[in-house]
Amino acid sequence: MLVYWEDNIHALGYDVIDAGHRLMIDVINRLNTYDRKRGERDVVGESLAGLERQMARQFHHEEAVMVLSRSQRLAEHRRAHGRFLDTLAALRHRHEAGEDVVALVLVNLVAFLTSHLRGDDVDEFTATRVGRRAA
Repeated sequence: MLVYWEDNIHALGYDVIDAGHRLMIDVINRLNTYDRKRGERDVVGESLAGLERQMARQFHHEEAVMVLSRSQRLAEHRRAHGRFLDTLAALRHRHEAGEDVVALVLVNLVAFLTSHLRGDDVDEFTATRVGRRAA
């Protein structure tokens, strides 16, 4: 495995958000073992399509929580989500056109996981949960 899920590191306490993070880690690990010589192209397409659906759902949920908490970072967060979904869609289209995009997908997933999910989301949703408990 390239990336492991660890509750004390990855869990934010929001089921939908945590499910999206888990899925991203699962896709990273699945694609890390992908072997194009064995004819596993379907694995890439299915992984990208499922990831796009789940991340769109997760991002919608994140943004709803941010609206309710009156987050000052909502617009910035939405832009980051949009860019990531656009990147996933572009990679899926390139895959559908026959290009081997596994390395690009892995780089983008790991980068997003470490920068946005482990950075922005942890900052935002840890603060939201703390604020919710204090209210």
